[in-house]
Amino acid sequence: MADLTQNQILDYKKWYLPGGDKDFNPKKNQEVIEATIKKTDDLKRKRDAEYREAIAERSDAAVSYLFSRKGAQSRQSVEKYFGKEELARLRAEDILTKLKSRSLLN
Repeated sequence: MADLTQNQILDYKKWYLPGGDKDFNPKKNQEVIEATIKKTDDLKRKRDAEYREAIAERSDAAVSYLFSRKGAQSRQSVEKYFGKEELARLRAEDILTKLKSRSLLN
């Protein structure tokens, strides 16, 4: 304990149990760890899938617009290409996706 800081020594004295916790079960502890990792991985896969699904339509729309500009050498603006309503809908989807992701994080 010579290399420990004063705070580490206080934590050691406060939290260390020389004989260990009497109710500690290593198998149960391992099960809890594995279940937590599985839940975390499942949630991450679910969020990734939702994100890909949410951006798929917007990215397809952006690509189609860019190809229309390239192929036709068009000077048409984004607003004219999609129309005000469609552009507003795409923007609203983006905002909703951001709000949903923030609420999932909180």
